[in-house]
Amino acid sequence: MTDNFLYIWLGWLALNLANFIFLRYSKNARVKRVVYPLLLIGTNAAFLYIGLKLLEGQSDLIIYPLTVVVVVMGILNYQRVTFCDSCGATNNRVSMFTPVTECSKCGSKSV
Repeated sequence: MTDNFLYIWLGWLALNLANFIFLRYSKNARVKRVVYPLLLIGTNAAFLYIGLKLLEGQSDLIIYPLTVVVVVMGILNYQRVTFCDSCGATNNRVSMFTPVTECSKCGSKSV
């Protein structure tokens, strides 16, 4: 592995920490809707890079499914998260098949 692997891993941790802090403490739903996909793409790309570096030299039978799994995880995470227009809270779906109907923080129906 190269010397920059540690920096990529630390960058992935920093992106996840920034994602958590931003989604937890920001009250602006409009900004969250713009920034969240960018953070999600960044964290998934870094995670995929880490996985590919760890599997360097392995068969393609391992690498291609890893790529598909990471992309599907990103899509599902994007679809799972909604933001309340009233209070800006981040709401997660309990199940992929049941949409969020009200805010878990303020109870507003404008989710």
